[in-house]
Amino acid sequence: MSNRIQPDMIGHLPQDPDNINFSCRCGLAASLQGDSINRHTRRFAMPTDEEKREIVTEKRHQQENLEHNMLVRAEEAEPEPITEEARELLTEQRRHEENLQHNMLHRAEEQLKS
Repeated sequence: MSNRIQPDMIGHLPQDPDNINFSCRCGLAASLQGDSINRHTRRFAMPTDEEKREIVTEKRHQQENLEHNMLVRAEEAEPEPITEEARELLTEQRRHEENLQHNMLHRAEEQLKS
């Protein structure tokens, strides 16, 4: 058998059988088309139980890797020092929350008295 792609291999007769470049392109196009058809039919085929287990296992591993990477990044991140302005804002927020809590307790006591 010659090295040239035979017509029955590619589905049609090349226009110039002596032009190996043309034959190779036709063969490649035919194989790519066949591969595309295989992927298309596989995409819509119902997965077997084994394939479902593999998919679930793969997704679980991806999730575990994502969580691990997030933990590593969090551990590697250095906490930023609190600036004076941020400290003042936190203090003000705490005072505001304490005042709200005090007011709520005061109202609750008044309602109990009446």
